Amino acid sequence: MNTELLQLIKEAILGHPEQFAMGEPYSDFHENGITVTAASIPGWYHHLSAGANTLAESRKLLLAESALVAAQEGLDLPNDRLFSTSSWPEGIKTLYETYVIDGDRAGAAFVAASAINSYIRTGGWPNL
Repeated sequence: MNTELLQLIKEAILGHPEQFAMGEPYSDFHENGITVTAASIPGWYHHLSAGANTLAESRKLLLAESALVAAQEGLDLPNDRLFSTSSWPEGIKTLYETYVIDGDRAGAAFVAASAINSYIRTGGWPNL
């Protein structure tokens, strides 16, 4: 497991909670009349690997290959559970969904960072 890159992804999510959203690798939303590109954990992997300046630029570089498969292989993960909140441990998933429903991006980013820590600590949540 590439824990160093996972830590960089975690730092990016915590540093840019307004640009974090689970789901598709990249997604757009509108805030105050501005289109903002957000990335999920695999999206942040792709962005950091692509070396682009912005998430919007990284999104344009996304090749036809599956971003999820590329992220799982690039991060050397034992499974893809980290990439879907429905596969997260129940307590983490519920807390994340609560923050999302409340529109608290910083809270959701903090929970995702905690999910990454938990995933690393347990070796990929093998007992789920």
